[in-house]
Amino acid sequence: MPSTMRAIRFHHYGSADELKLETLPVPTPAAGEVLVQVRAAAMNPVDWKVRSGKLKILVKRFDAQAGRGSGSDFAGEIVGLGAGVDTTAWPVGTRVFGSLDFRLAQGAMSEFVTIDAGLLGRSPASPAWDDAAVSTLPVAAGTALYTLADVCGLRAGGNARVAITGAAGGVGAFAVQIAKHFGAQVTAVCSAGNAAYAQALGATRVIDYRQSDFTQLNEQFDLIFDAATTYSFARCQRILAPQGQYANPLPTPGMMAKGAWLKLTSKQRLHPIMLKRSAGLWARLSEMAQSGVIGVPPLQRIALDDVAGLQAAHRASETGHGSGKTVVVP
Repeated sequence: MPSTMRAIRFHHYGSADELKLETLPVPTPAAGEVLVQVRAAAMNPVDWKVRSGKLKILVKRFDAQAGRGSGSDFAGEIVGLGAGVDTTAWPVGTRVFGSLDFRLAQGAMSEFVTIDAGLLGRSPASPAWDDAAVSTLPVAAGTALYTLADVCGLRAGGNARVAITGAAGGVGAFAVQIAKHFGAQVTAVCSAGNAAYAQALGATRVIDYRQSDFTQLNEQFDLIFDAATTYSFARCQRILAPQGQYANPLPTPGMMAKGAWLKLTSKQRLHPIMLKRSAGLWARLSEMAQSGVIGVPPLQRIALDDVAGLQAAHRASETGHGSGKTVVVP
């Protein structure tokens, strides 16, 4: 085992230029934790939101001298065990994936991470799902599955009318596939350039948001999943069925208050989504990947030492456009 590792860090909130490649000691797993050698770390919008300071009210105190890591989702293999970890359940060499708590200073875009063994998932045993593909599962696919199934109650065999914004993005693309798996009639909202991709994922219909405002349709949806977080509940309420549900994965205090008020005044529901990391959710995602319910998204691979490439990916993510997933490979 090496004593040091490379990691992406930043020491001040600001633009993507704050991201740097640094050398740090390899962390030592505490009791109940494992040491994972990271083979891939997927980028998510939360990464640039933390780096820019938009989420600083949520993160732990920022020690500018020590800095913060970047990235939360990772895939790799176990190379060390802390005290008390079940060596039968988690032997060294096991391929695993998971997501770090973005509020803490450790980042997944590094060569090693430590994490509680109870928050790990086993990677699907499928050649299609290499470590780069697996690293895209936790936040993106996890948010989609948690929202559709656990919060909104979609079940296999249903025929729900579902609209998904940002349908070609990280969360949205997985949401289209999962909703289709549950039998939903999926309306995908994305750019015309991503229409063929959304249809291939299983969308029944694609609406180009640049040409049409889907909230002006003369029809109603049982569920609107605003994965793009660009359409408010107020804009969508008119096209929600009387017992329809609206979900948004970027909760705000105002959204939470509105959601609580609706429970008292209406049969419609507003769900501010906060993903709950769990081994159970990861196991369900791994099974869906293994069985082909969800497919590998288009991947842009960036080397860990390609800081300029990562900075460019952060800037692109901030625009809110694009498709597929960016993955950093040590």
